[in-house]
Amino acid sequence: MKIIKKKIYFPTVEEIVTTNKLVLQEIPVSKHDKHGLFKEENVLEDVIKKTKNAKGDVYDKSIILLIELIRQHPFRAGNRRTAYAVTESFILQT
Repeated sequence: MKIIKKKIYFPTVEEIVTTNKLVLQEIPVSKHDKHGLFKEENVLEDVIKKTKNAKGDVYDKSIILLIELIRQHPFRAGNRRTAYAVTESFILQT
């Protein structure tokens, strides 16, 4: 039996930032939720790089992506909501 490896699709910085904007529009929690980066974009680049370098399959990498997006807290608001949406998209696109 031949094992076929699927290519893993990794989100870009722009896609993560766009997801944050959409999440805040679609799932508002507070009227004070405002889209915007809390930290520099290189934090998101580091999260993507760490995810790519993680050992394992897409599910192992998705854990790293989810945890790092929450831990790094790159956005003003909606960090957990964004992390969930980005991770779900990451799994479904692979």
